[in-house]
Amino acid sequence: PTKNGKMSQATSTDPYDSLASLLFHDQFQDGDHEAYLADLTSYNLDRLSKEPTLLAAQTSQIQSEMQQLAFSNYKSFIHSAECIRSVHGEISRASSKVSGLLEELPALSSACELFAKAAQDVAAARAINGQTLSHLPNLLDLLSLPQHMNDYIRSGSYDEALMIESFAHKLEKMHPDIPIIQDIVADVKIGTDQLLLQLQNKLKTKIPLSQCLAVVGLIKRLDIFDDMQLRLCFLKSRDLWLQTSLDAIRSDNPYTYLGKVADISRALVFDIITQYRAIFSEEQESGILHSWLVQKVSQFLETLDTHLPRIAEGASIANILDQCMFYGVSLGRVGVDFRGLLAPIFEKHIYYLFMTTITTVSLQFATNLKSHKWVSVPLGSSNYSFPDNKEDSFTPPSVLLEHPPIAYLVNGYLSAYNELRQCAPLSLLGQAWEVVDKNLQQVVSSLKSYYCETHLSPQELLIFQDFCKVMREPTVPYLVRCFDHIYGVVHPRSSLSVVNQILVELIAGENNDEDFELDLDLPEDDDEGEGEEEVRDDIEEEEVQKEEEVRDEVEEEDREKVRAEV
Repeated sequence: PTKNGKMSQATSTDPYDSLASLLFHDQFQDGDHEAYLADLTSYNLDRLSKEPTLLAAQTSQIQSEMQQLAFSNYKSFIHSAECIRSVHGEISRASSKVSGLLEELPALSSACELFAKAAQDVAAARAINGQTLSHLPNLLDLLSLPQHMNDYIRSGSYDEALMIESFAHKLEKMHPDIPIIQDIVADVKIGTDQLLLQLQNKLKTKIPLSQCLAVVGLIKRLDIFDDMQLRLCFLKSRDLWLQTSLDAIRSDNPYTYLGKVADISRALVFDIITQYRAIFSEEQESGILHSWLVQKVSQFLETLDTHLPRIAEGASIANILDQCMFYGVSLGRVGVDFRGLLAPIFEKHIYYLFMTTITTVSLQFATNLKSHKWVSVPLGSSNYSFPDNKEDSFTPPSVLLEHPPIAYLVNGYLSAYNELRQCAPLSLLGQAWEVVDKNLQQVVSSLKSYYCETHLSPQELLIFQDFCKVMREPTVPYLVRCFDHIYGVVHPRSSLSVVNQILVELIAGENNDEDFELDLDLPEDDDEGEGEEEVRDDIEEEEVQKEEEVRDEVEEEDREKVRAEV
């Protein structure tokens, strides 16, 4: 060994290796014994004999140093032992973790392979996104087509909206399998439906012919309807405009309502017909316009027939008739003259109104007769004179004031005549005269029934007979003359033969009922007065006959004049 306690190094040889293996039996490794053997072989015998003692001393010294070292650094040894033990534990755990890691390595390998494939897909998608980003402006324009179309529709730019619709139609044909293209086309079709609805709503408003032409042209460009469907769409939309205008009229006053209905229908229907014929060709007309006109005329006639009975004034009916005739003349310029259909409706209502008024007056006469008091109503002169019986004299006779029931009757008939005079269809002449004849018969029949059923005193009987005379002359001829003036005709006296016969019987009833009069409790000294009354009656009858003869001659002359004028 050297001075510092280490063995000097020497070059190992094969003999030393054999000797070391013989002496130490391979207890030393890594060549540490070669240096010691080299030194040992170089010692002399004395030095060699002292070698065990030196080695023992050196061993004792080393052991002492080791003990001292262990004593002074025992904490370090303890800490080292603990560290070694902890390291052994961690190594055990790491070993178990490594075993688990080794078990998970195949799954990790598979996951890495999947990740690699996903990374490839992401890379491909990134490439696509990059390409998409490069075409982003064009894609934004394409995706905003539905929004642009809606904006154009709201602003009224229909030509631009139709261009977008045509472009979307081309896209659908070029790319039928791309979902986003199909979605865009579907949104554009929704906008197309809104465009069609807005154009139809324009046709439902008041627009001139030029705008109608423009709107129908835009609907044609949509290529949704064929020619027949387009005609129906136009008429349906314009009819809704017409119906909306008619529904806005208040129906509280039937006269005002029918007047406005006639005026609005005349103006709007004429405009619709003019617009239809200007837009569509008449060569392909299949009766659609004719059917629509028939429906509108029928609807107007139905409205007229419904509300006309609510009007009771002849002047109002005449005005409504004039407006309806003007409506028919206006449509006649386009070949739809329906004036012939108005006559039955007005005739029916006018006849009903006249008949109702006359009948009501006649029935009221019977009621007034029952409550009438048979007392004399002097007018300042006991002798009354009949008015002039000329055809142009239509002033009611003043003698009617002596008999209120007759005055009420004449007033009612004159009211009915005045209403009829405002609108008197010539076709109702026969029916109206029949109404007058029957009601006059009813009046005199009620008068006869009253005479037969009522017990009258002699004074009341005289007044009653005078009542019948006034009824026969001049009431009935006056009513007939007024009626004839309405139509410009002359009815002979024989046309009221039944009425005249009943009145003659009632007037003559005083002679036939002498026995009845004698049965009354009257003083016997009244015979002279009765004789005087009979003479007075005979004189009055002769005067009446003379007046009738003169009146007949005048009436005959007037008839000849009327026939000549007719």
